[in-house]
Amino acid sequence: LEAGDEEAVDISASISLGENVVHFAKKINLEGTDQYAGVLVSRILLDDFYKIFEGYTSGDTDERKINVTIIDNTGLILYSNEDPSTILEATYRNFDLVQSSSGTKLLETEDELFFVTTDTQLLSLVQGEWKLILSMEKELAFGPLLEVRKQILYAVIPVIIISVIFSLIAANYFV
Repeated sequence: LEAGDEEAVDISASISLGENVVHFAKKINLEGTDQYAGVLVSRILLDDFYKIFEGYTSGDTDERKINVTIIDNTGLILYSNEDPSTILEATYRNFDLVQSSSGTKLLETEDELFFVTTDTQLLSLVQGEWKLILSMEKELAFGPLLEVRKQILYAVIPVIIISVIFSLIAANYFV
């Protein structure tokens, strides 16, 4: 956060708990202003964090909605729920896109969204700099919005048609 980022995420082994945890920190501003009010800091056990996203991150490709990947600074895959056979064997497929990002960023390609956070160097599960990447297809991310949009369209079109008909009737009656 000292580098000007709004939020930070890190994974490390907790000395007090003896387990791996995910640390979160987010700058908080006064409501409706850009005035800094403080920092919200929290942590969650990595196993519990996984349970939250289990339905989204596990299962076959058809069932899994979010792909989780951890890469090092050369793009080598350190963890992947997408294709575990690539761990320590392959370079991340979108490394060119995420390579230059620092801090926490939301990136996108034509058909995918990426949430990328970079190692803060304060706590580290792996040696050297790493990036945690959550990715999902835009179709899955925006699917619910498209359904709402369709429902609104189906509700608005009849109202517009009825309004035009009443306007024509009123225009003929008063003119």
